Amino acid sequence: IGIPHGGFPQPMQAQVVKELPVFAGRPGAELPPLDLDASMAALKAKYGDSTSETDLMSWVMYPKVFEQFKADVHHFGDVSKLPTRAYIEPLELGEEISVELE
Repeated sequence: IGIPHGGFPQPMQAQVVKELPVFAGRPGAELPPLDLDASMAALKAKYGDSTSETDLMSWVMYPKVFEQFKADVHHFGDVSKLPTRAYIEPLELGEEISVELE
């Protein structure tokens, strides 16, 4: 979404953030540098050589979600063929889905 040119209007900012600290500048600018090569090596050591750059980017942006996904794959097997909704929330009682595995 980003920050509008000139920042957010002060009355709106005050209502949204209340007493929380407000930062100036680009979000993430204060983060330390990330060594992508070392991160990829660590992921490959943990999850195997089939780890992709997409896996790396997923882990960089959402490490807890990625770890949970990998745990689910380990526990349930390949879930990539499931529709997103069926993966995230349980089906309704009596609801069925069709999944083509090959």
